[in-house]
Amino acid sequence: MSHARLSPYHYHFECLRHAHQHVRSQGADFIFCALPWVTMLRAPSDTERHLGMARFGGKEGGEEVTRITDRISWLQGNPPHLAQTYEGVDGFCDAYAREVMTGPGLITNPDGLTFQQDMTSRLVNVRHGFRVTTGVPVKHERSVYVFGTSPVYGFGSEDAHTIPSLLQARLNELNLQDSGFPAHGVLNRGIRGGSYSMLLGHLKHTPLRQGDLVIFFGCMVETEHGRVGWSKTPPDTLPRIVGLCQAHGIPTMDSTPLFERPHPHGEVFIDFSHLSPRGNKLVADRLFQTCFQLPREHKAVADDIARALRLEAIPEFSQEREDQLLRIPEVRDYLAHLKSLRPASGIVGSIVMNCNPFTLGHKHLIRLAAGQVDHLFVFINRENRQHFNFEQRFRMVQAGTSDLPNVTVLPYSGAWGTASTHPQYFEKEANPNAQLDATDDLSNFGRYIAQALGITKRFAGQEPYCPVTSQYNRQMAEHMPRYGIEYIEVERHCVGGAAVSASAVRRCIREADYATLRRLVPESTIAGLKDLGQIPPDA
Repeated sequence: MSHARLSPYHYHFECLRHAHQHVRSQGADFIFCALPWVTMLRAPSDTERHLGMARFGGKEGGEEVTRITDRISWLQGNPPHLAQTYEGVDGFCDAYAREVMTGPGLITNPDGLTFQQDMTSRLVNVRHGFRVTTGVPVKHERSVYVFGTSPVYGFGSEDAHTIPSLLQARLNELNLQDSGFPAHGVLNRGIRGGSYSMLLGHLKHTPLRQGDLVIFFGCMVETEHGRVGWSKTPPDTLPRIVGLCQAHGIPTMDSTPLFERPHPHGEVFIDFSHLSPRGNKLVADRLFQTCFQLPREHKAVADDIARALRLEAIPEFSQEREDQLLRIPEVRDYLAHLKSLRPASGIVGSIVMNCNPFTLGHKHLIRLAAGQVDHLFVFINRENRQHFNFEQRFRMVQAGTSDLPNVTVLPYSGAWGTASTHPQYFEKEANPNAQLDATDDLSNFGRYIAQALGITKRFAGQEPYCPVTSQYNRQMAEHMPRYGIEYIEVERHCVGGAAVSASAVRRCIREADYATLRRLVPESTIAGLKDLGQIPPDA
């Protein structure tokens, strides 16, 4: 891996990309978890602001905290802010603070791998070089490896209060509730003062299996030139890393919103970068939700939809199919919301789009369609098997259409426009020659969505490049008239003789071709890409 002349955030991204590729090559799953420092928060509390300044020479209790040794000694002395930070922790006192802030040194084995020294205490235990995770089942079918530095190791937390242990507790609860859920063992691979070379070295020596999960927190105080002081790390490093990972399809969970105020959790940082047990639980709960709970819920909804859709093949069961769909709360609530938006009069049109990301081609199609109707509803696919997640794409479309007063941007939600109805569409880059059957999706649109909003026109752009999208357009032309909807195909917007495409935009981002990028997207998208850290501020 070469990192010559990389910006700090590109260096982090290259390390994470390398880790992601290795994990996927072993058949396991990967997610990058972004964890902020207090200096990265937009509206820190007074305590957080003070903690952020302390490393720049500020004072807490009259003691300088400009060196890491001073910081640890200061924390071991139970400074006043810890009373709030550890509120609710059983047994917290001076002795507790001294013990929980005390940790092992590092050793290097003959293979060059760095470990923590084993240690045993009432609150902090290290075995075989790594922090103990509490509650790991003796027998577990799948492993969850959590890689990172001291926040993952759990500096300042007892064994049961580290992020890996708290995640293990949530998985154990789920296993008790659902005996069919496979037992998972969460293994703490955090190294105090670790580096990317240490973490990647351990990752390569980890025996991954299909179904395992690697959660990678990264190392924020490192560049290609080695470790640097945390105060020398640019404050925009984390959002830029997150943006780059998301743009390149690396699964990412940004925990920063959990700590943006106002929030009801009180003080959650013990110093500039380490979380209290309460802060660790926020991250562990969000990881559980992101990696385990939401996928299960989405699968349950998809299974319900699939069961209902299978009845479509038998005409006499069509009413039963409709009844099943409308019994799904997500579907029922979505349709009720659409009905509340139905215009009282006028011609109503629609477009269903990915906008991955929003381009001048999308803007061209929306502007032309908006000129032919009184009200235009633009639906954005919720499916997240894309370079930009739904929330990012939705915001870009809203920003890019804010000058069109008769346009409303909506999520294409529930049973509509997801892999449950036409999975080939969302796998078209990996399998461009797949045969698409969008019957269920188009039937749902005509029977439910168009009826709810009074839609009589559906627009789409011509598709000269993608065979899968071209199939979808042809099937729209066939199905829409069955529901009294006029299908209108619009000529694609071209730049330099070529149709503008989102894939060309993503290529410009990857290749840092910002001159071409500006010819393909509106200024609102440029601003959005900068906010996500996917292009530099001066692009």
